[in-house]
Order: sequence, then C-alpha cells, then structure tokens
Amino acid sequence: MLDEYALRLTLEAQERPSVKDVLDTIRDAQVLLQEIECAVTGENKAAWLWEEPDASVDLVASVNGVSAEALDRIVATAQEGFEQAQRHAQGLSAEEWPAEFGAKARAAAQRILSRLDRLDAIAVEASNRDRVEIRTARIGRTIKGKARPRTFATVEGDLQMISRGGTVIHAGLRETGTNAYVRVTLDAERWHDDVAGLWDQRVIVEGRVAYAESGRPLSVADVTRIAPRSGRPLSEFEGVAPGLTGDMSAEEFIAAIRGDE
Repeated sequence: MLDEYALRLTLEAQERPSVKDVLDTIRDAQVLLQEIECAVTGENKAAWLWEEPDASVDLVASVNGVSAEALDRIVATAQEGFEQAQRHAQGLSAEEWPAEFGAKARAAAQRILSRLDRLDAIAVEASNRDRVEIRTARIGRTIKGKARPRTFATVEGDLQMISRGGTVIHAGLRETGTNAYVRVTLDAERWHDDVAGLWDQRVIVEGRVAYAESGRPLSVADVTRIAPRSGRPLSEFEGVAPGLTGDMSAEEFIAAIRGDE
C-alpha cells in the first residue's frame, strides 16, 4: 500500500507562468485539499508537503524595458544580501544587508532565512555567480540550519536528473524497494560526463549519506562513485547496510554465507 498520495497541477501555457499565478495556485491547491479532507474525515490532519525534499524557486526576468546591466545587478544584489546575512552571523560583516535592501526587501529576506529552522541550508544561485549555501544567518537573531551527521555508504535506486546550476548537478534516486526519494548532489565538473548515460537507470551511488531518524537515507553528498547496478560482489557495496556483517570483514561475511571453510 502506498504511504504517500500525490496531486499534481500543471499550469500549461505557451509562455512561462507568472510568479503570482504559481503562488496563488499552490495556496489554492492546499485550501482545496484541506477542505476536501475535512469533508471526508471531519478533520484536518494530513501534512501536505512539497513532492521532493528540495524545493527550488526559480525566478527569471527578461530584458523588457530594463537593461541587462540592471537585471544582472538586481539578481547579484539579491544573492549578496543572503551572503551578507551569513557573514554577519559569522562576525565577518558589520551590516546584515546591502544598501539596496529597503524595508520590504529586508522583511522578505528575513522571512526566507527564518525557514532555516526547518532546513539544512538555503542555496542561492544568481546568473553569472557561483552557487552559495546559506547555513547560518543573522536576521535580528542568529538562525542555523539543521546539520545531519553523514555516514560513508552506498544507496541503490533509479537515477533522475533534477537540474543543473553552475557548478552543481542536482539529482535524485528513487530507492530500490522503498521508492523513497534520496537527494544526490554532484560536482558538475567531476560527474557531468560520467552520468550522461545513466539517467533513468538503476545505479549504485557511493558517498556520504545522511539518514532520517527512521534509518531511511535522505541525501548523498561528496559522491565518490556512481555505477550501473550489476552483479558485482557484495564486498563492493560495503556500507549499504551498516552493521550487517557484525564484527566480520566483508570477505569473512561472504565466506560464512557460502559455507567456506
């Protein structure tokens, strides 16, 4: 039986939809589902979540009476504001915000950064700038993202392309057996060619894995190997089930299974 049930609404148009239309649709969809839930069950208990652990909010502006130079400065200043809030928390900047941040801009940035309480980090990518990850910020108070310990291990599943931005490829695995989504972050320069032929295939990903309290893998970072699922020996998948071999080495465990003397 499924433990997750999804509803997808796609706004299809010749031109890209406006930010307002997307935001309004998300709010209206949540109201719709909550109202139906109340009619069906008499209460509202379901937690409606974004379909993937990562939620990328991609906003674009084209030159439409605004110069390319001005638009470049706008997105760069927005990224700088988030970086400056982080530097301020680290004692590296005397100010929380750039001079271009007015009262409404500061309030909006503060609301975004306040969500670090429930996240690991907030990544910011402006055109022509390197991606930065905000893990701590000063917004009147210091706020930090949740840091999850990682274990070197492997995860198996179907590899899916999510997006590529700058130096990073965002991918995901649909874990074999559970169909759970596992986030994978790849260095674009290192992995671009190696993963080109692996999308939508079952693979083994090796790296530092963060786990939920239930033991389910959540994400893989610092990836050291990606390979198609094959009949390779168990010894190559050390770490896929931590503690499985007890005090025995992988070779000893395999020998015991085979009944070798």
